[in-house]
Amino acid sequence: MKKYISTLLALLAVPMMMAAQEKSLHQLQQEFVDLRLGLFVHFGLPTYQTADWTDPDLSPEVFNPVKLDTDQWVKAAQSAGMKFICVSVKHHSGFCMWDTKTTDYSVMSSPLHRDVLRELVNSVHKAGMQIMFHFSILDTHHRIRPTLPFTPEKI
Repeated sequence: MKKYISTLLALLAVPMMMAAQEKSLHQLQQEFVDLRLGLFVHFGLPTYQTADWTDPDLSPEVFNPVKLDTDQWVKAAQSAGMKFICVSVKHHSGFCMWDTKTTDYSVMSSPLHRDVLRELVNSVHKAGMQIMFHFSILDTHHRIRPTLPFTPEKI
Protein backbone atom coordinates (compact mmCIF):
# COMPACT_ATOMS: atom_id res chain seq x y z
CA MET A 1 0.00 0.00 0.00
CA LYS A 2 2.83 2.40 0.86
CA LYS A 3 4.47 1.72 -2.52
CA TYR A 4 1.16 2.39 -4.26
CA ILE A 5 0.68 5.72 -2.49
CA SER A 6 4.30 6.75 -3.13
CA THR A 7 3.98 5.88 -6.81
CA LEU A 8 0.67 7.73 -7.09
CA LEU A 9 2.12 10.84 -5.45
CA ALA A 10 5.16 10.71 -7.73
CA LEU A 11 2.94 10.45 -10.81
CA LEU A 12 0.80 13.35 -9.64
CA ALA A 13 3.93 15.47 -9.16
CA VAL A 14 5.19 14.92 -12.73
CA PRO A 15 2.76 17.37 -14.41
CA MET A 16 3.62 20.04 -11.82
CA MET A 17 7.34 19.55 -12.40
CA MET A 18 6.85 19.68 -16.17
CA ALA A 19 4.86 22.91 -15.86
CA ALA A 20 7.63 24.44 -13.76
CA GLN A 21 10.20 23.49 -16.41
CA GLU A 22 8.27 25.02 -19.32
CA LYS A 23 10.04 28.37 -18.94
CA SER A 24 13.43 28.73 -20.55
CA LEU A 25 16.39 30.17 -18.71
CA HIS A 26 16.13 33.27 -20.90
CA GLN A 27 12.46 33.70 -20.00
CA LEU A 28 13.19 33.35 -16.28
CA GLN A 29 16.03 35.87 -16.52
CA GLN A 30 13.78 38.31 -18.37
CA GLU A 31 11.06 37.96 -15.73
CA PHE A 32 13.65 38.85 -13.08
CA VAL A 33 14.83 41.88 -15.06
CA ASP A 34 11.22 42.99 -15.56
CA LEU A 35 10.74 43.15 -11.79
CA ARG A 36 13.18 46.09 -11.99
CA LEU A 37 13.49 47.07 -8.34
CA GLY A 38 13.64 44.99 -5.18
CA LEU A 39 14.85 45.06 -1.61
CA PHE A 40 17.85 43.00 -0.50
CA VAL A 41 17.61 42.34 3.23
CA HIS A 42 21.05 41.53 4.60
CA PHE A 43 19.92 40.82 8.14
CA GLY A 44 21.22 38.32 10.66
CA LEU A 45 23.81 37.77 13.34
CA PRO A 46 26.38 40.12 11.68
CA THR A 47 23.82 42.95 11.95
CA TYR A 48 24.73 43.21 15.61
CA GLN A 49 28.50 43.28 15.03
CA THR A 50 30.96 45.79 13.61
CA ALA A 51 32.17 43.45 10.86
CA ASP A 52 30.49 41.36 8.18
CA TRP A 53 32.77 38.41 8.93
CA THR A 54 31.80 37.87 12.55
CA ASP A 55 33.33 35.61 15.17
CA PRO A 56 32.42 32.08 14.00
CA ASP A 57 31.54 31.12 17.56
CA LEU A 58 29.41 34.18 18.29
CA SER A 59 26.47 33.21 20.47
CA PRO A 60 22.95 33.29 19.00
CA GLU A 61 22.06 35.21 22.18
CA VAL A 62 23.41 38.32 20.41
CA PHE A 63 20.53 38.23 17.91
CA ASN A 64 17.59 39.96 19.57
CA PRO A 65 15.59 42.29 17.29
CA VAL A 66 12.93 43.16 19.87
CA LYS A 67 10.89 45.31 17.44
CA LEU A 68 11.03 42.93 14.47
CA ASP A 69 8.09 43.63 12.13
CA THR A 70 8.33 42.02 8.70
CA ASP A 71 5.04 43.64 7.63
CA GLN A 72 6.79 47.00 8.08
CA TRP A 73 9.69 45.85 5.86
CA VAL A 74 7.20 44.93 3.14
CA LYS A 75 5.30 48.22 3.44
CA ALA A 76 8.57 50.15 3.13
CA ALA A 77 9.55 48.16 0.03
CA GLN A 78 6.13 48.67 -1.55
CA SER A 79 6.17 52.40 -0.84
CA ALA A 80 9.43 52.62 -2.81
CA GLY A 81 7.87 50.75 -5.75
CA MET A 82 9.73 47.51 -5.15
CA LYS A 83 8.34 44.26 -6.55
CA PHE A 84 10.36 41.68 -4.63
CA ILE A 85 12.33 41.10 -1.46
CA CYS A 86 15.49 39.01 -1.37
CA VAL A 87 16.61 38.01 2.12
CA SER A 88 19.79 36.40 3.40
CA VAL A 89 18.46 33.19 4.94
CA LYS A 90 21.95 31.97 5.87
CA HIS A 91 24.92 34.21 5.33
CA HIS A 92 28.54 33.11 5.68
CA SER A 93 28.30 33.37 9.48
CA GLY A 94 26.30 30.13 9.31
CA PHE A 95 23.43 31.63 11.33
CA CYS A 96 20.09 30.42 9.96
CA MET A 97 17.09 32.75 9.89
CA TRP A 98 14.53 29.93 9.99
CA ASP A 99 13.54 27.05 12.23
CA THR A 100 15.99 24.51 10.84
CA LYS A 101 16.47 20.99 12.16
CA THR A 102 20.04 20.74 10.83
CA THR A 103 21.75 23.05 13.33
CA ASP A 104 21.03 24.87 16.57
CA TYR A 105 22.88 27.92 15.20
CA SER A 106 19.67 29.69 14.26
CA VAL A 107 17.03 32.20 15.28
CA MET A 108 15.38 29.49 17.36
CA SER A 109 18.40 29.54 19.72
CA SER A 110 18.26 33.32 20.02
CA PRO A 111 16.23 35.35 22.53
CA LEU A 112 13.82 36.15 19.67
CA HIS A 113 13.01 32.44 19.23
CA ARG A 114 10.88 33.10 16.13
CA ASP A 115 11.13 31.91 12.53
CA VAL A 116 12.04 35.22 10.85
CA LEU A 117 12.01 33.68 7.38
CA ARG A 118 8.50 32.26 7.81
CA GLU A 119 7.26 35.65 9.07
CA LEU A 120 8.81 37.47 6.11
CA VAL A 121 7.48 34.97 3.56
CA ASN A 122 3.99 35.37 5.04
CA SER A 123 4.27 39.18 4.93
CA VAL A 124 5.53 39.17 1.33
CA HIS A 125 2.83 36.79 0.10
CA LYS A 126 0.11 38.73 1.93
CA ALA A 127 1.23 41.85 0.02
CA GLY A 128 1.32 40.06 -3.34
CA MET A 129 5.07 40.56 -3.76
CA GLN A 130 7.72 38.00 -4.67
CA ILE A 131 10.25 36.53 -2.26
CA MET A 132 13.77 35.38 -3.10
CA PHE A 133 16.45 33.83 -0.92
CA HIS A 134 20.19 34.35 -0.58
CA PHE A 135 21.87 31.26 0.90
CA SER A 136 25.63 31.33 1.36
CA ILE A 137 27.42 28.03 0.99
CA LEU A 138 30.25 29.46 3.10
CA ASP A 139 29.71 28.82 6.78
CA THR A 140 32.35 30.00 9.23
CA HIS A 141 30.50 28.58 12.23
CA HIS A 142 30.62 25.06 10.78
CA ARG A 143 34.16 25.65 9.47
CA ILE A 144 33.32 25.82 5.76
CA ARG A 145 35.57 28.72 4.81
CA PRO A 146 37.08 30.09 1.61
CA THR A 147 40.57 29.00 2.68
CA LEU A 148 39.52 25.37 3.01
CA PRO A 149 38.85 23.13 0.04
CA PHE A 150 35.15 22.56 -0.57
CA THR A 151 34.29 18.90 -0.44
CA PRO A 152 30.90 17.19 -0.61
CA GLU A 153 31.35 16.08 3.00
CA LYS A 154 31.64 19.69 4.19
CA ILE A 155 28.64 20.98 2.27
